[in-house]
Amino acid sequence: MNSLDSVLLAIQNFLIRHEVKDLIICAGARNAKIIDYLTSSKKFNCFHFFDERSASFFALGRSAFKFKNPVCVLTTSGTAVSECLSAVIEAHYNHLPLIILSADRPINYRKTGAPQSIEQLNIFSSYVEKCLDLDFSDTNGVGATLRNCDWSLQNPLHINLTMPDPNSSFSPSKNSILNLGEASFTNPLVIVGPLFSWQKNHCLDFLNRTDCFYFLESTSGLKNHPLLKNFNQVLFEKTAAKLLNDKKFDAIIRLGAVPTCRLWRDLEDKHSDLPVYSYSDTIFSGLARKSFHFANFAELSKLDFKLATDFNFSEFVKSENVNLENKFSTLCEKYPQSELALLFGLQTQTKDFPIYLGNSMPIREWDLLPDQFHKSYFFNRGANGIDGQISSFIGWASQFEITLPPIGIFGDLTALYDLNSPYVLSQLQKSNFKIVVINNFGAQIFRKMFADPKYYENSHELNFKNFASLWNLDYALIENIKNDFLKLSQIMTNNESCIIELKSDIKQTNSFFKDWDLT
Repeated sequence: MNSLDSVLLAIQNFLIRHEVKDLIICAGARNAKIIDYLTSSKKFNCFHFFDERSASFFALGRSAFKFKNPVCVLTTSGTAVSECLSAVIEAHYNHLPLIILSADRPINYRKTGAPQSIEQLNIFSSYVEKCLDLDFSDTNGVGATLRNCDWSLQNPLHINLTMPDPNSSFSPSKNSILNLGEASFTNPLVIVGPLFSWQKNHCLDFLNRTDCFYFLESTSGLKNHPLLKNFNQVLFEKTAAKLLNDKKFDAIIRLGAVPTCRLWRDLEDKHSDLPVYSYSDTIFSGLARKSFHFANFAELSKLDFKLATDFNFSEFVKSENVNLENKFSTLCEKYPQSELALLFGLQTQTKDFPIYLGNSMPIREWDLLPDQFHKSYFFNRGANGIDGQISSFIGWASQFEITLPPIGIFGDLTALYDLNSPYVLSQLQKSNFKIVVINNFGAQIFRKMFADPKYYENSHELNFKNFASLWNLDYALIENIKNDFLKLSQIMTNNESCIIELKSDIKQTNSFFKDWDLT
């Protein structure tokens, strides 16, 4: 038995010892191994939710009915944990033994601002009787803590278990954020994350006066910017990943807030040898390993260098950009009902519109689109899960003094999480907002991550027509970008807020990604 299994066995024994019968499961990648272990034991009744707030109140009700019989809620990391606070408070004042078992990122990610890393320890404050902070690598410590836990069963209990990154054996080294006057490299890759509006000119100046090659996240607001004078833009993340794997870069320069792309996350393990230099106005390094951090974006003006390499980057990047753009267009033609084709069609209709990308799936897929310069971007990602995304969009969009309506793009589970968000629309002077829901009938990303994804997908057969009807909003269904292109164009130009459902075909989407991955 490996050390993680020993830790999970100790947790299972703790739950059994306290007569826990019900597991209320809110699945994610971070808590996947906990779920797999506990459900495989066949010792618990299991209920599945994608909304941690509802899940924890459901658990509260189960606990109240059975009284001193604890009920355990399993959550993934990030703000998913915080969604349980209201139910924990109710359990506290009703003396109910509600257990919150939260997965956490490894300890060294704390206070780094890395994606989906928050300070989960003691997040429930005085509303829990105890907060047990358990480390997956400390088998003996976990066992002793659980054996010696003197819990009265009169109040909620929080068990916070750090977990290794899914599908990775990497354990981050002690975080060390340094401030250097000079950076030393000859051939860096620049990764540009989200930028404030005033930072964009600094960034454009830097990219135009250096020879560096750069990957621009959509949320930087600079991808394919007309003022970028050189041709060093690595348009597709897979091209940058290939160059990194081939050891063509000797450093990473990060500009702006912490990126969310896979490239950035791979710096923790696959490319842990590469030095990282961050220029940002945030104190967060975004990494749980040694990096060189300038918490003043203006310091970027002091950085200058000339590319020194025998590799013909320009020809390679230019060729890759053209080949992948052509491949992408071909796949959109071949699979017109796939998520990517539907999104690409949406993008062509929204060139000058403000865009809000709600959570991981829209951000990840929008970054794949080849031509996407927009003047205004916002997104809610990093620590955030799928909670409150449409509400955040409406709050952001309500402040625009422009004629073109803001576009918010969300996954189906994200939309289901925030169905009451349009309530505020009647209170706004301007409310011509387009709420786009990509409906792929569940969290399809988990289908690719797990051999048996039934606990993670939260599959459904719902549509969003009645969501629009509930709030008296217009509704449009887009299923095939070839057939529905004109309809989409008309929707974008009308003056009414509406729900636009992009109903993707799962088989076509899977085929698109399969062909794309083979490129």
